[in-house]
Parts: sequence; structure tokens; C-alpha cells
Amino acid sequence: REFQLRVADVTGDDKVDFFLNGRITDFNATLTNTVIRKLGAGTVQMGGEARHHGPVRIEAGAWKLGKSGVTCADPAIPTVISLCGGKLVAAAGTSNTIGRLCAEGADGRVEIEDGATLTLSSLALSQATAPVVVVGDLTKHTLRIGDGSTPVSRTELDRIRWLKDGELKRIKLDSEGWAGIGGLVIIFR
Repeated sequence: REFQLRVADVTGDDKVDFFLNGRITDFNATLTNTVIRKLGAGTVQMGGEARHHGPVRIEAGAWKLGKSGVTCADPAIPTVISLCGGKLVAAAGTSNTIGRLCAEGADGRVEIEDGATLTLSSLALSQATAPVVVVGDLTKHTLRIGDGSTPVSRTELDRIRWLKDGELKRIKLDSEGWAGIGGLVIIFR
């Protein structure tokens, strides 16, 4: 089962085209794992908590996390976002956790606006045919992958690039999982 949310770009820019302020939840225990497909070039801004068991597939346009806590904090119902040609946006000043970030195809993008923090508990980027591009200031603890206690594979981390000054740069994680710029690594033996 799937729910299609087709939103046109009525504003003609990156501004929000549709506000989704209600809570998203499964109808009952037998109707779980519903896929929400975000279609159309417009931007949907989430303002209510997502508590459904299925993934959100962003196939076009943007899915914006409009306030803190709109992703499900319950580890039994992790929010799964799949980038399939669209982008995920963390609105300015918000803090949210994605249970799993997936990517399929070549156009995955994550934008982190000023003052926002986004935690990706886990990654599933093996279906990405190009790196997932992260836009935002990674020098201020804005993107966290895991929590530092669970290792992120180098293969998965290599599928993410930070767009800085027009260049795609590798990222590295500190001991707590916060992303930063990749640099020279010297190993002494």
C-alpha cells in the first residue's frame, strides 16, 4: 500500500507549497508499512509527528522537517526516509532524528538550514548511483550519523559528500558521530 502526496511547485521557488501539520499514523495494526510517496516539484513541510511504520520516499521536490520532533522518537517505529530524486530539508533551528536514511538513484540531497541539527541513526546508501549531497554548515555539529558507538561503514560514509564552496568534499565523523570535513589522515605504526 502507498499514499501518494503530489505537490506542485506553486510558489516557483524553494518556499513551502503545502503544510502538513497533522500527525501521520497507521490506521490499525493490520495496515502498517504504508509507503508515503512524495511526488511533484513542490515542497511539503511536516509540522506533525510521523508515527507510521512505512518509509517516506522523496521522489521529487522536497520533504521539509518544519519543527523539532516531527520524526518519530520511538525506536520501535523509526522514521525511514528514502531519497529517490528529491531532497530532505531540516528547517532552521530544528532538531530531528531519522531512523534510517536510504538512497536510490543519483539525486539524493540533504539540506540543513542554519541552526538545525539532524541525526541519521543508520544509513542504507548501497542503491545510490551517486553520492548523497549534504548542503549546510557542518562545522557546527549540525549532522550526526549514528552516535559514535556503532560504527558506520567506510563504504556508506563514502557515499555522502558535503557541498562547500561549489566543491563536493568527503566528510569524516568524530568520536560521537558528528560530521565534519574529511582531511589528511596520518597513521603511525
